[in-house]
Amino acid sequence: MLTREIAQEIVFETMSRLHRNVNMMDGNGVIVASGDSTRVDTLHEAAVEVIRTGQPVIIGKDDRHRWKGAEPGVNLPIVFHQQTVGVVGITGTPEDLLPFAELVKMTTEMMIKQSYFKLQSEWRQITKDMIIQELIKPAPSDREGIQHRLDALGTDFKPPYQVAVILFPNRSSHTQELLERLEASLGTVHTISSFQHVNQLTVIFFGESEERIRSKIIRITEDYRNKAVASVAGLSSLVASIGQITHAYREAEVALRFAVKSGQAFTSYLAIETQALLYEIPADRRARFVDRLLPKVSPKMLMTLRAFFECNLNIARTAERLGIHRNTLIYRLAQIKEATGCDPQTFEEAVTLQWLVWLGGGKHRLQQGGQPRRTNFDASMPFMDRI
Repeated sequence: MLTREIAQEIVFETMSRLHRNVNMMDGNGVIVASGDSTRVDTLHEAAVEVIRTGQPVIIGKDDRHRWKGAEPGVNLPIVFHQQTVGVVGITGTPEDLLPFAELVKMTTEMMIKQSYFKLQSEWRQITKDMIIQELIKPAPSDREGIQHRLDALGTDFKPPYQVAVILFPNRSSHTQELLERLEASLGTVHTISSFQHVNQLTVIFFGESEERIRSKIIRITEDYRNKAVASVAGLSSLVASIGQITHAYREAEVALRFAVKSGQAFTSYLAIETQALLYEIPADRRARFVDRLLPKVSPKMLMTLRAFFECNLNIARTAERLGIHRNTLIYRLAQIKEATGCDPQTFEEAVTLQWLVWLGGGKHRLQQGGQPRRTNFDASMPFMDRI
């Protein structure tokens, strides 16, 4: 536990405050860090005695000959998890050192403890990274390895499972800071999380209801926003087995893609599932559908259809939203029926027109000479193919 790097840091920090030489000895009594570089890698016999007995060894001027490799000063045991893991030695007159020697010992033990917890935290995060990386593969293969790592974390990884993907488009915060905020808001009992891309955080929820998970995701995006951290989240549907987590991950990415496109902070896959399923149709088949109908409608017709569908085919609400008379709206709907052969007021034909709005809206703007929507997200999203 007492590495040379930690020992050197302790020596530097302590000497900068005490202005006295400090030695750090490992569990064998060998000096591993010192203000006097010539003493590094030499045996300190007084440290060996401290490790053997667990008691301090004080060396005065007249005691130097008893301890090979020692100078006058105070040598104290460094205890971690009830074991002596090393020795800290402060060079000087013992009478001058005793008033603050115990404080040096306590500070040294605290620094070792902090280093240990940091290493533990890093190990846990690396383990989570490996688990999630395997789970989201198109065909997870190392099921035994996944379970072994989950057991090492002490995680009861029980179904159902749900995946969220959170994008930080203008990321300025450190990875650890973002993860700490997430864990402080969501807890760690029912989640594991990992940055699988430089600015994209993957969170796997387990053993919780869909309603509770949804509220948690909304809460964390609000929490990030309150901390002036821009974020966008996509959430999958629930899945029942570990093998289905890869599919949930794809759903979360699709939901995130739609959230970015629509300018929303959060989108659930279930809310856009019908739209998303359209993109399972081969691209050439979608293109033929759009190319057949799109030239028949004007931008005003598309705008009218979009408002009409968003108002659930309600004439009065649509007219109010568009700021037109209901008779004007009815006339426009009749024009759309004449132009496309599809009646917006009948269910089956309205579905066809809804597909046109979803698939052809952006393309129509470009054909009419408009500019595509600029977004900070596109370049930073590895999966951000056009939809």
